[in-house]
Formats: sequence, structure tokens, C-alpha cells
Amino acid sequence: MVSWQVAQSRRAGRRRAVSGVLLLLTAAFLAAPVAAQAEILWSGGFETGTFSEWDVLQAVPGGAQVVSAPAREGARAARFEVGPGDNPLPCACGERAELIERTNEKPGTVSSWAWSVYFPAEFAVKPGGRIVFTQWHDYDQGLPGHPAPIVLRVLSVGGEERFSLGVRGGPVTNQVARDWTLGRVQRGRWYDIVMRIRWASDGSGYVQLMIDGTWVVPRTSTPTLFVENAAKGVYLKQGLYRATAWSGTSVAYLDATRRGRYLPDVLPAG
Repeated sequence: MVSWQVAQSRRAGRRRAVSGVLLLLTAAFLAAPVAAQAEILWSGGFETGTFSEWDVLQAVPGGAQVVSAPAREGARAARFEVGPGDNPLPCACGERAELIERTNEKPGTVSSWAWSVYFPAEFAVKPGGRIVFTQWHDYDQGLPGHPAPIVLRVLSVGGEERFSLGVRGGPVTNQVARDWTLGRVQRGRWYDIVMRIRWASDGSGYVQLMIDGTWVVPRTSTPTLFVENAAKGVYLKQGLYRATAWSGTSVAYLDATRRGRYLPDVLPAG
């Protein structure tokens, strides 16, 4: 028969052993690396109910509105509408309803961008034409008239509407041009878009484009800035823009635009 003193001693030993294991587990948990938080450098998701996250609004009254539906993320998105003669700028430079964010991404900067776009039944493109929904523009610096370095648009091609990416860079007078015509645009659904860009006016620049989790443009080396304007960087424009006047009206929605330092920072969950 085990004495009471011996039993108590054994129980105390077991308690000390269990306590030691718990201390080791706690120390291991505290020492384990914690998953890094996504590093979002800027976001413009309209959850404020206004365009306050953005620097500039270029739209006629009613051309851009914050709405509650459809929304891709959170409770709000932005609705853009462009009709005949809708140009809020004092120039003969197309029809537009756009937001501007001065990102000032300069040579050597690598940026990860993501956003979502929705094309309703009211979305329309001039037959044989195009409409831009995202672009990065540079500062002309006395060289007006050249295209934006990076443009995402919808093209009307042979009776079909397709996504398209255009990239321009290098010397303005001898620019390198790359264009991709991608999948067909469907109405009534959100598209999730991710871009990875290295800004440079030579071959060290590159672009990558993902739509709905698939890389539709693999990493491709190409100039993404113009030599003459590179030093001042670029600014982002989102909304709707058509360079050629048209009698039709077009509507689209945008939501959840964000810029991250690294690609995983902006990739959709799951």
C-alpha cells in the first residue's frame, strides 16, 4: 500500500511535469512567427460614402456617384456614367467620368494593384471603338498628346467586346508599344483584377495582369514610363473614358481599389 506522503509526492511531481510542458508550449507559441499583415499603401473603396479617399473627381454632375449596390466589398461601390458630351474639362479631349489618385510611382518602384469592375446591362462601347476603365497617366512636361503608359479598356472587336491591356514607354518619339486583347466581357458580374508593375522607361520595366485568379498576361518586360516624363512619376485614373465622342451612354461600377507593397498584399482571399 502506498503511503499518503508518497502519493502526495507523486501527484506533486506530475503537476510539476505538466506545468513544465505548458511553459514550453507557451514559449514555443510566443516564439513562433506571426503571419504578416497585408501592407496596403493606399485604398479607395468608397466606404466613407464619398470620394474623399481620392484626390480629384473629373465628371459632370451625376456622372460619378457612390452607391450601395452592386458592391463587391463592404457596403458601397462607385457608379460611373458617360453620355454624349460628358466632358468636365476645358478641352476637346474626349468624354469622361473619372477619379484621380496621385500615386507618384517613379522609376524603380514596383507596385501591386487590385480592384474590381462590374459591367451592367447599360455598359456599351461604340462599335469598333473602345472605352477605358483604368489608366496610369504621366505628367506631360511639355510633350502633350502621347498616350497614357498603361491602359485597361474594353474593345469592340468584330462584334465582340473584349478586355484589352495597352502598355507604352521608352522615348516618346520612338516608343515601345505592347497590346493584349483578352477574354470577352460579360454583363452582370464582378471581375477581380490584379496588376503587378515595375515602373521604368527601359526594358527593366514589366507588367503582369490577373483576372479572376488567372494570369492572363504573364510577367512581360517592357518600358512602362516615357523617358522624357519618368522622373515625375504617374497618377491613377479610374472610371470611364472614351477618346471619341459617341451618341450612346455607358455605365460601369468600380470597387475595392488598393495598392500594396507586395503581391500577396492585394491578392483576393482564397
